[in-house]
Amino acid sequence: MENPFQVDFNFIDSTCFIDNTLDFNSQIINGPPTTQFSWDFGPNATPATSTAANVSNVAFSSSTGNVVTLIGTYSVCADTISKTVFFYDKPNPQVGFQTNHECVGYTQTFANNSTGSTSYSWDFGVPGITTDVSTAVSPTYTFPAEGTYPITLIASSGPNCTDTSTQNITIYEPLIVSFTHNDSLCVTSNSFNFVGNVTGPSITTYSWEFGNQANPSNATSLNVNNVVFDTSGVFPVTLTASFLNCSESASSSVFIFSVPTIGFTISDELKCEPYPAQFINISHYEAPLLNYWTFGDGGTSTQVNPLHVYQTAGTYSVELTIISTIGCIDTFSLIQQDFITIHPKPIAGFSVDKTETTICDSEVQFTDLSQGATHITYFFNELGSGSTDPNPIHTYFTDGMHYPKQIVFNQFGCSDTTFKSIAIEPFVVYVPNTFTPDGNEFNNDFYPKVGLEPVEWDMKIFNRWGETVYHSTNFEEHWDGTFSGLPCKNDTYSYVIRYVSCAPYANAEAITGHVTLLR
Repeated sequence: MENPFQVDFNFIDSTCFIDNTLDFNSQIINGPPTTQFSWDFGPNATPATSTAANVSNVAFSSSTGNVVTLIGTYSVCADTISKTVFFYDKPNPQVGFQTNHECVGYTQTFANNSTGSTSYSWDFGVPGITTDVSTAVSPTYTFPAEGTYPITLIASSGPNCTDTSTQNITIYEPLIVSFTHNDSLCVTSNSFNFVGNVTGPSITTYSWEFGNQANPSNATSLNVNNVVFDTSGVFPVTLTASFLNCSESASSSVFIFSVPTIGFTISDELKCEPYPAQFINISHYEAPLLNYWTFGDGGTSTQVNPLHVYQTAGTYSVELTIISTIGCIDTFSLIQQDFITIHPKPIAGFSVDKTETTICDSEVQFTDLSQGATHITYFFNELGSGSTDPNPIHTYFTDGMHYPKQIVFNQFGCSDTTFKSIAIEPFVVYVPNTFTPDGNEFNNDFYPKVGLEPVEWDMKIFNRWGETVYHSTNFEEHWDGTFSGLPCKNDTYSYVIRYVSCAPYANAEAITGHVTLLR
C-alpha cells in the first residue's frame, strides 16, 4: 500500500522580532511535482496569501498570534498543515536616572525602564577601563571623578535578540559644607571671621545668612571677614552651597557678651549689733565674675553673695569690684556711701533675791540690771504670768524649776534676752506603812514626815472596827501605838490625814491609807 499524499513546510523559527521577515519553503511528501499550493499567513502578514511553492520575505506586524497554514492539492487529493510562528519580543532598553541625580555625587543607582527584555548588560562609559560594567537589573556604580559619561544599556529578550540604548549622564562632585569662626566676643568690640569649607563642583555658589543684627547681614563669598553684631545674645549663622537644583547647608551660632552691670543690695530690716549682713549681688554677666568686697569695717570677701557680721554699731560704706576675664574684659567698681547702719543693742540683766526656796516662801523679788533699755518685759515661766515693771515681785504657785526671762528693747527696736533659774521645793507628806513600838531605839512611833509646816493639820487613826484610837491636830505629834494608855495589838490600822499646805492659796487635801503595827 502506498503512503498517502502529504505536504509540509519549513522556516526559521524563534527569531527576533527586530527583523520580522521570514522565508517559507514547501515540501511534498508522496506527491507529484505538479502539486498546487495555497498559503495563508494570517492577518498580521504581508503578503497574507500566496500560491507559490516557496514564499520569501513575509513580513509580520505582530510578534504573537501568527499561524501559517499550507494547503497542497493535486487531482482530487489535498493535504493541510498549520504551524505557529514564534518571535522573541523586540527588546526596548531604557536607562533611568535618580531624581536629582546631579546632587547625589559619585555613587549613582540607575533605574531600568526597559520593556520586553530578560537580560541586561551595562557599560558606564569610564574611559580606559573595562571593569565599569554590570549585568544587574538596576545597578549602582561609583564613578572615579566628575564628568559626563555615556551610559550604555544592552537589553536582550532571547538569543540574537538585543537592542542598545546610550544616554549621557553628568556626574558632579558631592556637596559637603561646613565652616569655622571665632566666638564669644564683646558687644562693644566684636568682629567675626567666617571660613567656609565646601567641596563641590566649580559651578557652586555660596550664600551666608548672619541675621538682621549683623553687618553685613548676608554674603556670597566663601570666606567672610569683619562681620559685626550690634547687640548681645546668641545668633544663628547659616552657609548654603548650591549648584543647579542642588544645595547643602551648615549652621552654627555665635555668642555675643553684653557689658557687665554691677549692683548689690541687702534686706530691708532692723539691723542690730552684732548683725549678720547677707549681701545680695545683683551684678549681671553671661560668664563668671571675680568679686571683691570691702565692708567698711575692715572686713573683705571674694564670695559672690557674702555673709558678713558687723560686730559694732555704726554706719558703714560698702564697695564691690567685679572683674570679667572673658568676652567684655574689664573692671567695674561700685561704692555705696553710708550703705548700712548698725544700731546698738541693749544688754539684758536682772537679779532675783532667791534662787532656791520652798513653795511656802515662793515670793521672789526681781531687780532690773539691764543697760540701755527703754522697755522691759519679764516672763515668769508660769502660764500667762509676766510684767513690764522693771523691778516686779512675783509669787510662784507651783513648785519645781522655773526659768524666768527678761526681754529688753531700746529706742531703735533692738532687743536682748537673759534667763535665770529658780528651784522651788514642793510641800510633801510621806506616810510610812509600818512601825514597831517594841521599845528599842528604832521606829517606835508612827508619824507622817512633813518637810514644810502645814497651815492646818488633822490626823485620825482607826482600828478595824472604826473606833478612833488616835487623833491629833499637831503635825509634830507621834502615835506611840497605844489607846487610852494601853498598848494596841498587832494589827492593821487605817488613817485619815486632812491638811492645808503652806503653798500660796492652797486648798484642803486628804490622805487615807493603812499602817501596820508590829511589836
